[in-house]
Amino acid sequence: MTNKAAITKSKTVATALVVVVAAAFLAVDQAKGAAPTKGDNAAAFSSLCLAINSALKPKLPPPINTEADNILNFAAAVNLTTIGSEGLSDVVSKHQKTAGDLQKDSIQSKVCEGVHWEFCSKGGKKAAELKANGDFQALRNAQISPANKLKIIATVAAIKEAAEQIQSTKTAAEDKTIATELAEALYGQQQEPAEIKLATAETNRQAACGRTSTSTQGSLAVGSLVGTALCLCAKDSQQTAANACTTETKYDLQIAADADINVKSDWELLKTACDAQATETTGTPEAIAAALATLTANTAAKKSSGNYVNVLGHLPGNGAGGCDGAADGTNGGACAYYGKADETGGVGRTKWA
Repeated sequence: MTNKAAITKSKTVATALVVVVAAAFLAVDQAKGAAPTKGDNAAAFSSLCLAINSALKPKLPPPINTEADNILNFAAAVNLTTIGSEGLSDVVSKHQKTAGDLQKDSIQSKVCEGVHWEFCSKGGKKAAELKANGDFQALRNAQISPANKLKIIATVAAIKEAAEQIQSTKTAAEDKTIATELAEALYGQQQEPAEIKLATAETNRQAACGRTSTSTQGSLAVGSLVGTALCLCAKDSQQTAANACTTETKYDLQIAADADINVKSDWELLKTACDAQATETTGTPEAIAAALATLTANTAAKKSSGNYVNVLGHLPGNGAGGCDGAADGTNGGACAYYGKADETGGVGRTKWA
């Protein structure tokens, strides 16, 4: 999930979620057997739902309505009063041109040269708009002492800095890439696809979800949160449990996710099951950070008697069969594998983290 969204704020919510949820996964899963049964992946799916819900229900910063631009322009106009009425008149008349058009070797040409012209130009435009403003005209025509000029310049500099900080915050709040990145984390692309598949003729479930006996990550699992959800929960011709991730009948999956089968309707069931777990903090930066921390803690816990790490979900026996659903019959399971614990493996190396 996007790092922009997980902006550092108070860590209270994040810490609480991590402690409560991640603690359930610190024991080694050494279950014997093959295919998952009802609810075997419920805990893992619940932790995944923290991330899915945050991607589906992001709490983005609200738009900021500010007078920062107007204040900055007014400050720029006031700043020009320090160069005298004649110099100000020159800037006013040339504010739509360039600094090179100002009177040669004048105070205004020196004050407004180079990078300063943009600020001077704003001030000239604003000064033109204030031609009927009595207070501004009085300041413009006043004899300002050198000491007061310095005070005006210092005050304007402080206003300029504050206005630029406000504008920076406003720009960040209006950043539309956050929502786009969350959609990519969820689906592996910017929009929800028309079809969702677990396996294809070229990529079976084990390849899609991960081969634990190698360093090969599951291509679907690392590609999106939806992919990981299907690796944990989907049934197929060999993994026939419709409720591996849930315990309520209304969420039982209906489609065998065999090669090239569209299971989008089952994804809708899983999405609804996740939605039932959403809270008021879902989608906040703290909740997103907590979701990633929880998933990282979960996958770091050893799975199976083979002590595999970077695995999310049910991996029975010695785990060598990998995340094949139930094809191995003893040592494979319904899970997602994110690669060996080196520079290439783990939740942090997925495309959605």
